[in-house]
Amino acid sequence: MSIKKSFFQRSLVVGISVLIILLGLLVLFGWYTKTIELIQVVPVFVPMQYNTALCFLLSGISLYLILKKKNSFAILSLLPIGIIGFLTILEYTMVKNFGIDELFMKHYITVASTHAGRMAPNTALCFVLSSIAMGLTFGKNVRQNQISCILGALIFGLGLISIIGYLIGKEVTYGGGQLTQMAVHTTIGFMLLGAGITALNFSKERKVIGRDIVMQNAGFIGYAFALALVIFFIDLSIPIEVAIGIPYVLFVLFGWFIKKEGITTILAICSTVLIIAGFLYSFSEIKTSVIIVNRIFAIMAVWLVAGMLKHIKKNEAIIIEKNETILDITNQKLDQKIAELEIKNKELAQITYIVSHDLQEPLNTISSFTQLLQKEFKGKLDEGPSTYLSFVSEASIRMRNLIKDVLDHSRIGLKKEVEEIDLNTVLVDLQKDLHSTIDKTEAVLNIDPLPKIKGYGMDIKLLFQNLITNAIKFKKPEVKPQIKISAEESSDHYSFSIQDNGIGIAEEHQNKIFSIFQRLHSNKEYEGTGIGLAHCKKIVELHQGTINVSSIPNQGSNFIFTIKKN
Repeated sequence: MSIKKSFFQRSLVVGISVLIILLGLLVLFGWYTKTIELIQVVPVFVPMQYNTALCFLLSGISLYLILKKKNSFAILSLLPIGIIGFLTILEYTMVKNFGIDELFMKHYITVASTHAGRMAPNTALCFVLSSIAMGLTFGKNVRQNQISCILGALIFGLGLISIIGYLIGKEVTYGGGQLTQMAVHTTIGFMLLGAGITALNFSKERKVIGRDIVMQNAGFIGYAFALALVIFFIDLSIPIEVAIGIPYVLFVLFGWFIKKEGITTILAICSTVLIIAGFLYSFSEIKTSVIIVNRIFAIMAVWLVAGMLKHIKKNEAIIIEKNETILDITNQKLDQKIAELEIKNKELAQITYIVSHDLQEPLNTISSFTQLLQKEFKGKLDEGPSTYLSFVSEASIRMRNLIKDVLDHSRIGLKKEVEEIDLNTVLVDLQKDLHSTIDKTEAVLNIDPLPKIKGYGMDIKLLFQNLITNAIKFKKPEVKPQIKISAEESSDHYSFSIQDNGIGIAEEHQNKIFSIFQRLHSNKEYEGTGIGLAHCKKIVELHQGTINVSSIPNQGSNFIFTIKKN
């Protein structure tokens, strides 16, 4: 799950929690202050009972606590919700009064209420389902989260059915026969609560492969059946001759979004059953033939859409399967190439080490015998032979340095652990190591505060060391080196700048200097093997960064490199 998506889902849960808490608090405030508008909304509507408002307050708190993983505190707020809802249902079914309806508040508004202070039976049912749904989110079992997600959708659907009933003026959708009705703002509260429970399940960490799809299926199934209930209740509330069966097509279309085999057929069967049930419930001999034709056409439309959708999903599945097969083959080939490349890299590193090590043996022999000859024939040879021996000795030293640098280059990043590096400490240590060079050249280092990064400690130190020593080495004659080191932070990387006032680099050479053994000056002018900047490039790339130089001849250079944040 992406970070942006997770942040949105968690923010949605927080927002819904706050709205539900505010709803509960406002109605409770209305009961205490006798502000009728907060309790009833409209004088002829049933009031939101005190216990209902209290349960909404506790539900909003529970949602927030579960999101913040404060499950032990969430249980304390969930238990009263479930107990109040369950006892209310028992009161209706057993025709008893347990004394919970006016336990906290003596009710003075009883419009459309069969019992003073008693919440509607469908309201009590929704609170029982809410306490169960939120309780199921405590665990990390995917099946529990699926059930919770479906229950959230059902609670949303029951709220939606009731508010539609208010809009179209059909009491059957929000009332329970002769029993207390659900308040209009209670319906909105349950729509929010149901959506919040669904969002809560989606915001939880994904610990199982494919959990996103599993939860998506559960969510769509739940909301699909909530839509079916809404259509069914509307069907029962309007004249029988109206072809309400057609909207069940929308219910079937939810199968497009549910990645589960056979779901389209199940939805079509459910639609057919509900269409027939709506006809039987509202049966009338008036215009019977027209009514039957309407219902038959509705069922035909449902199965036509279901058949088309199954055909589309089947073709889609074939395409996905082919793409996955191609992707698997591609991944296998890629894995094979990576394995081959790793073997080649190991072989190359081994060859580099062996060749470099073996080269040093004859080189040491040449160097040793050259030194012996110089000692043996010191003052006895003419100027020519003596000069030749000096050339051989100097060449041997340069060769040894080259071999050492090649070995160092091959070892960069090899078998090292990533660690936290305080660059301020690194620069303090480097100034101590380069103390004699800095004193000799009277170099001045201006170093801004630098960040702590994660990387390979020795390599990072070598990176700064090479760039600083280069800045000192390639100074202008009779000019004290001025070196400025600074850093900038962005969202995903650090950017570093090492700026000097040296001899600079011509534009045509700026891309060459990072290549191994690339020298722009002779050994007589400036000592070195030409591998230092190649070291720097390898170290920077090892830390998933880039390095480049901006320079003007005789005005200095600015080396800029980046290190990725980990």
